[in-house]
Amino acid sequence: MTRDLLEQIADDLGIRKGSRESEEFWKVRVAYSAAGKMALGSLWDEEDDNTPISVRHFKHRAERELTALCAIDYDLKYQIEAEKQIDAIVGEIYDIYLNCGYIYHSPNRIAPCEEKIVRINGLSFVRGCGLQEPLKVCGLGLYENIAYAMGNYERVESLIDLYQLQTTPYDKWLEKSVNEEEWQEIKTAGDVEYLRIKTPFYYGYWQGKPDEQIVSLMRTEVNTQGQQSSYYLYKKEGQMVKARQLPYWLIENKGYRFASNWILKRQRTLPPSLYINDGDLIHLHIQYLYPPNIQNFIKLFSWPKYFNDLKKSAFERVMNRDVFRVIRKTLETLGFQFKEGK
Repeated sequence: MTRDLLEQIADDLGIRKGSRESEEFWKVRVAYSAAGKMALGSLWDEEDDNTPISVRHFKHRAERELTALCAIDYDLKYQIEAEKQIDAIVGEIYDIYLNCGYIYHSPNRIAPCEEKIVRINGLSFVRGCGLQEPLKVCGLGLYENIAYAMGNYERVESLIDLYQLQTTPYDKWLEKSVNEEEWQEIKTAGDVEYLRIKTPFYYGYWQGKPDEQIVSLMRTEVNTQGQQSSYYLYKKEGQMVKARQLPYWLIENKGYRFASNWILKRQRTLPPSLYINDGDLIHLHIQYLYPPNIQNFIKLFSWPKYFNDLKKSAFERVMNRDVFRVIRKTLETLGFQFKEGK
């Protein structure tokens, strides 16, 4: 009976099982997407005073869906509840929808966004609550595999416009900064780290020594009071290090990754993301984290590979094959590369 329920949910949401995918992981993917879809629907609920819903209400709806499914299926209970991951997963769902523009936020209240659509390569991608018509779900993102979804949506021209995936404004600012003359000599101390610009990156994105004769990125370490690092473009000339501090608007919310990706592209050392085909699924290994707007977009249209380790899953995602093809083509126009793995 439980299998029949999950199959019905999966059929409604268009979630197919991969050729080599385990039964247990398929169930968790279905539950994750169902919880996200249920939370999105709650944005049209109203409180007793006709005000928009609270963040707590949104999260409670996702939590209730996950808890209910765990209660009737042992595999789900073991994979999610036994790991005490429900709170973390619910928080992840909320953060992704917020960061990708599905939610308008005001103090203690959230409301649904204006619904928009882009049609590309036979797929319709929808940013909205998905209540106008049945829509498929890839991770948490809504789409339909027909060219014309029937709902009343505002139409936009590309996924880049729909999800604000542009990197050009940041790239232009960084390029302009490199060419300006206002570089100041600074004295570096032991609390400074320098961007690693060559593989292997599994040693981390930062190193203890500056590179010579190139423009790169440096940062001060987070101090014991938890204050945010300061980030600088730097160039080392002989024994002298000159730098330009990056403004807060560029580095907030992990925005420094606009700079790190730009520098690695400039040095031709940005590694491609690797993908492996698994029937109707794609397993994506992100070798270097994207700028935050693109990373959030990837997370929206994919499932975590490790539901008990969401931090690790920032690098490891699972996607619908047809959705991946469109996303891959979109990101390649922005200068990001993909390579088929083994």
